[in-house]
Amino acid sequence: KVNITAPADHIIGSTGTLQNASSVLTKEQQARLKTAKTASEPVLIVTQEEAEAAEKQKATKTKMWIFHATNVRDFAFASSRKFIWDAIGVKLDDGSTTMAMSFYPKEGNPLWGQYSTRVVAHTVKSYSKHTFDYPYPVAISVHSKWNGMEYPMICFNAPRPLPDGTYWGEPANGEQWMHSKYGLISVIIHEVGHNYFPMIVNSDERQWTWMDEGLNSVLDKLNVEIPPKHASMLPKNEEAKGGGESDALVMGLMDKLEVMVSDLQESTFDVVNSSSTDENQDTVFG
Repeated sequence: KVNITAPADHIIGSTGTLQNASSVLTKEQQARLKTAKTASEPVLIVTQEEAEAAEKQKATKTKMWIFHATNVRDFAFASSRKFIWDAIGVKLDDGSTTMAMSFYPKEGNPLWGQYSTRVVAHTVKSYSKHTFDYPYPVAISVHSKWNGMEYPMICFNAPRPLPDGTYWGEPANGEQWMHSKYGLISVIIHEVGHNYFPMIVNSDERQWTWMDEGLNSVLDKLNVEIPPKHASMLPKNEEAKGGGESDALVMGLMDKLEVMVSDLQESTFDVVNSSSTDENQDTVFG
């Protein structure tokens, strides 16, 4: 359990479940959060208009946010008056519901509002299908300056549009990758996937890297290749720099995904993949 005291105009995303929403959110925001649990599309808990109003002046008072988590080995949080916050409930086969969420500034739109939370939800569903049901109550993607870092229930991801709001679909180089739909989708899949490896299985990623980056790389490849019927959370593409594509993740993007891992990590993928076929690949971890 953690108590985080922040300026009263800040919004906080954290490892764990928020315990005192009635103390830190408006009644409208509380209602939106409740609606999001059973919604068919992501719901804005804090709208862009509310975030823009909050950043115009700095609060002189504070609020305490209280979060509780179990079975976690680490903890992280993000706090900002600039945060837009959206969420959706993900119903899993064991009957539980995980809240997929994103926290991002207006500079992240339109990419973040269109894709981040949908990709978090898609990843939770896909990894649950290929391994075991996601056990945590939340899965969060936060916009950050530096690309790709994971903690239990929360990860930080950098790709965002250019200042004029445009972005690339499939990038031609590293600079374009940081401003592309493909970059955002692929890094969210990978970082949310790290909840499983190493967080939930609790392996030592410093000693056994293949059980961290290696196994997660196997799963994120399967996650991208999952058939369209399992990708119902993903929206159709809007036009982007360099032209639009048809679907956000399904079938084909994997051909260009470059996973930067060591020879040992790559060999993990080769060994597991060579031992599986199209028929048994879905249960290769079972």
